[in-house]
Amino acid sequence: MQFEFKTRRDKLIDLIPNKSIIIVRTADQFERTFDTFYKFRPRSSFYYLTGIQERDVITVIIKDDSVCKYIIFSKKKTDENDVWNGVRIGPQAMCLKYNADEAYDIDEIDHIIPELIKNKKNLYYLYTDEFLHKKIFHWMKPAQMKVRRNVLAPDKLIHLESVLQELRLYKSDVEINYLQKAIDITTDALIRAMKFLKPNIYEYEIEAIINHEFIKNNAQSSFPCMINSGVSGCLSHYKETNDRQILDNELVIIDAGAEYGFYTSDLTRTFPANGKFSESQKTIYELVLSIQDKIIDMIKPGVSIGDIEKILPKEITQGLINIGVLTDDIENHLNNEIYKQFFMHNYGHWLGLDIHDEASYGFGDSAWRKFKAGMVITIEPGIYIRNQNYINQKWHGIGVRIEDNILVTEKSCRVLSSSLPKSVEEIEFLMNQKSSEGLEYETR
Repeated sequence: MQFEFKTRRDKLIDLIPNKSIIIVRTADQFERTFDTFYKFRPRSSFYYLTGIQERDVITVIIKDDSVCKYIIFSKKKTDENDVWNGVRIGPQAMCLKYNADEAYDIDEIDHIIPELIKNKKNLYYLYTDEFLHKKIFHWMKPAQMKVRRNVLAPDKLIHLESVLQELRLYKSDVEINYLQKAIDITTDALIRAMKFLKPNIYEYEIEAIINHEFIKNNAQSSFPCMINSGVSGCLSHYKETNDRQILDNELVIIDAGAEYGFYTSDLTRTFPANGKFSESQKTIYELVLSIQDKIIDMIKPGVSIGDIEKILPKEITQGLINIGVLTDDIENHLNNEIYKQFFMHNYGHWLGLDIHDEASYGFGDSAWRKFKAGMVITIEPGIYIRNQNYINQKWHGIGVRIEDNILVTEKSCRVLSSSLPKSVEEIEFLMNQKSSEGLEYETR
């Protein structure tokens, strides 16, 4: 795996000009309550370049003429620190383990980095790192003070993500394997949830089933699991807590994703609480599924994000007209963007180390990015019908979203989540198979 991280650093070095220095820090550990903390997770871009999972680490990459260096700053190893804060391997062991050229105690960083910055023209760092943002100007000052003595100081500060996002957008075989594992774990979790689901249980019981499947496979949630039942399913994505009791004849939207080896997944399915879609629910569900199928069929190299953006409003509007939710006046509906009352979010997003990987979808001036092999994107159309008084009541409270994770291949695309059932027939069949968890619930 270290070869993979070195390859990424080498690609990054190829993209930056000579006399450049990159400084990147791992994430902070966030306080939960007073003296307890959330589980530590390294900053995604830091991990992408280093593979380092330890806290309190800063790395430096230098490109200076023919010399390229990779330097690590980390906490020194002490018995007391190991006891109270977890085992650290120390700078020298880190140098060997992560193939660095040099490694130092992080307490020495204020003396060493100002020297490394001298005679560099370009300094790259993550603008979103507030701690490093303040430090950078402190470290640059000694070089700036000597500019009149023929010492160069960086005159360009560049957001590292502007370069790094282009590398992270295209997934290697190693990355695809990690993504596939995360997706497979999520698939198993959602199938268990589907079989367990029934009226009168609470949303958090479904969440417990999903989290159990994640943890027993050495994974964790890539984001807080969202269980939206009944009318709350029309609220798109936002959900503070999964504490609502699920009622008979309701739909339940489950949006969940496992994170495995720091790579994320993001899948959504919509299930009938009692195992059987009503006619109205089935009609909306199959409309959303047909729209998703059409979008997925479009994805291949050369097709642009804008091509999908163009068809989506018309597909949703015409679909709602065809089933009788809207009146037959498509031009008026499109001109007034009526579809936004039923579909409020984007149709998908990049996927990788972050649940929403940071690469842009376009380049300004209406120039949309085109798909290329190696990109991974989610496709998640939805229709949400709240209790609008101009809509027939039979549609009220129906919310449907279907989300899959898609890899762009050399000639088309591959649905990485294809093993997760999504047709009405598959869902109803599986939901009417009793799970051992369901039997246990009934005997409480």
